[in-house]
Amino acid sequence: MYKVSVRDTSHIVFSRKIKTIKRDSKIGQRKLAEYILSTSNEYIPIDTGTLQKSGRITGVNVLSWFTPYARKQYYEHKTHSYWVEHAKNKRVRQMKLVYKKYVVRGV
Repeated sequence: MYKVSVRDTSHIVFSRKIKTIKRDSKIGQRKLAEYILSTSNEYIPIDTGTLQKSGRITGVNVLSWFTPYARKQYYEHKTHSYWVEHAKNKRVRQMKLVYKKYVVRGV
């Protein structure tokens, strides 16, 4: 089984790595990762829906899709490649709000 992974969700939102994350904000980091995963899934090419359903949050701030063709679809699809970046471009403002609500406040 192949996978494609996107690491460090705070980097996705802010174009740099956030190093000053409070220890209490693990729930907030999870909420941000869940939001990025759900918005990214809207931009995944759909045939049977298997690729979209395979998306998971693995480890800390790592988004992964587990199908034999995930990597190829992510990098080489004609119209729907780089779906995390598409989600970021369309929803970066909302992602920053989620980050501020859950991570900065340490919820």
